[in-house]
Amino acid sequence: MNCEKCKKLGMLMESRLNEFLLLLRLTVGVVFVQAGWGKFMNFDRTVAFFSKIGIPLTEFNVVLAAGTELVGGALLIIGLGTRLITLPMAFVMIVAILTAHLGDIGGIVDLLSLKAWIYLVLFLLLSATGAGKWSLDATCCKDDG
Repeated sequence: MNCEKCKKLGMLMESRLNEFLLLLRLTVGVVFVQAGWGKFMNFDRTVAFFSKIGIPLTEFNVVLAAGTELVGGALLIIGLGTRLITLPMAFVMIVAILTAHLGDIGGIVDLLSLKAWIYLVLFLLLSATGAGKWSLDATCCKDDG
């Protein structure tokens, strides 16, 4: 492919950035609403799991993680507070990597293959880009980036 075709393709893709950000927010938001809801609905089992992997103050941390996922996911879906909410969501992924998944990491490829790592990167990306034009952030806060 020559450089001119690459430039045209790049311009086309850039012109669709807001639609891609919407698709990303909806996808990740729905996943995390479900994950947070699941933790609340299976509270005792989640507390037992957190305890098993060595997370202290298990009940408090289950509520904190589940609440962050549930509320954060809902906020991502509507695109409100995106730059802010993605930071605690990223932190939840860091904790998940360092506790639930640490034993699964034998090298860099193992780390980069973890869903928690991929979500961490996506949260950091959304924190940097913002929710995009198709969001409440753009409507209410004049933040379309």
